[in-house]
Amino acid sequence: MYLDRDYLETPEGFLFCVVGCIHPRDKVIAYLKYVPSQDGKWGQEDRRFRRTMEVYSVPEVLKNVEMLRAHFPQYVFRSRVMNIMMSAVPRRLIVRHYRPTERLSRLFESHERDDLEQDLVEVVGKLSQGSGVDLGCFGVTGSILTGIHHESFSDMDITVYGLENVIKVKNILLEEFSRSDAEIKLPKGEARGRMLQHWARNYDLSPLEVEWFAGRKWNRGFFRGRPFSLLPVHHPKEVEERYGDRIYHPERIVEGEARIIDARDSPFLPCAYRLENVKIGHNISNVEEIVSYDGFYSDIFQVGDIIRFRGKLEKVVDRRSGQETMRVLIGSPEAKGLDYIKPRLTGDDS
Repeated sequence: MYLDRDYLETPEGFLFCVVGCIHPRDKVIAYLKYVPSQDGKWGQEDRRFRRTMEVYSVPEVLKNVEMLRAHFPQYVFRSRVMNIMMSAVPRRLIVRHYRPTERLSRLFESHERDDLEQDLVEVVGKLSQGSGVDLGCFGVTGSILTGIHHESFSDMDITVYGLENVIKVKNILLEEFSRSDAEIKLPKGEARGRMLQHWARNYDLSPLEVEWFAGRKWNRGFFRGRPFSLLPVHHPKEVEERYGDRIYHPERIVEGEARIIDARDSPFLPCAYRLENVKIGHNISNVEEIVSYDGFYSDIFQVGDIIRFRGKLEKVVDRRSGQETMRVLIGSPEAKGLDYIKPRLTGDDS
């Protein structure tokens, strides 16, 4: 099974990051993350890579897809399920499947770890021991997963599998953040400033909104000065839907307001929030959920929050039950990076 945050290598040496856990039978939905490059910052002398996107954003992903369509069309297809052009790796072209849990397990068993790998093993060990979550429910993705990391600047991107485990790890992480003497710390100083500037610039947030998001963001921190992130992934047993069970028909770009009534699926990618009291313009709408493929919005909003949004309205046809519902999608090509989910705040002049 191909899970969110797994990596795939192709015959060209391309490294794709898998998106979500639901895929067609003959291909795996993924975006191109690293390509071979002699002057790349990642990798070793005989195997160096550069990133295809310095910043993960919808416009950058769209450029990525267009580049592939022009030069490597085998990695692009029009999804009849999602009704958009997407990048994906045909299963016949997968040279290697990198699994985060297997890579982390090997690192725990290894006696030859570099400093970055050693810090990774120790921070995961602390989170596992403190939360009671088995080590086998953790993994590592990104450059460490593929073995092209650099000790001096690579992040530690840690995956956690299963909703119950995610909740346990989140709770222990929040406890660590609250302790002044803990080795696991929230971003502070220059690191926090850069992070907030990035959010403000890329998500068009006011100063008040930036601080609000910073107060809710729990899955980024530092361990002994190294940045890390916690990335929730569905356990395979939690994935009941198959590709094609639901068909998505685009309607139009809409703006509106709603109240969150269920956030259980929000930690994962795509993140989903159930809604009520949805108003689009001046009209009451039958939209039932808002979904985002941008991890920035994952596990941010809570039950009872009032949100403002801009996104693509879609009709969702469930082929199993025959029911039709409506949803708003954040991260669509049609919105061109101008979509959002924001809290409705008082005292904000934005």
